[in-house]
Amino acid sequence: YELLRPLDLYAMWYARTLAFRAAATSLRMAPMFLFAMVLLPLLGLGDWALRVPASGAALAAFVASATLTVLLSAAITMFMHVVLVVTISGEGINRLMPGVVSVFSGLIVPLPLFPEGLQPLLHWQPFRGLADAPFRIWTGHVPLADVPAELALQAFWVCSITLLGRWLLGRAVRNM
Repeated sequence: YELLRPLDLYAMWYARTLAFRAAATSLRMAPMFLFAMVLLPLLGLGDWALRVPASGAALAAFVASATLTVLLSAAITMFMHVVLVVTISGEGINRLMPGVVSVFSGLIVPLPLFPEGLQPLLHWQPFRGLADAPFRIWTGHVPLADVPAELALQAFWVCSITLLGRWLLGRAVRNM
């Protein structure tokens, strides 16, 4: 049915996925920030509280990185959707990706704690832009001088994965 609509199928799916990712992220992020920034100090756990970035430039860098994070998340999710269109069964990608993303984004173990030999690979892979990069920018572990390179890497992965997903979807639609 969607193939009959006179619009760009990938753009429509991407916009829908982007809205879903932005809403889910916002609804999770607001209570976490409220808890970590306001409630922890009120409970006497100020040492554990999340602190505001050191400067307005650092906060702006975080906002830019968080925006790219949502775009990257939508691009990865779209790629997974396109793989579902191309493959016979979506079981493999649906079972594999949550674990891969959780580990390689730094959600389970912070990426700097991985062995030194893996650090170059971990730095250049796309999942780092989903959690590690924005969190490290927020906390100041990425100096402001290095932020443009971090944002450029996130933007590179957004563009690369989006172009790959577009190409794969176009190929799949032609084969239908």
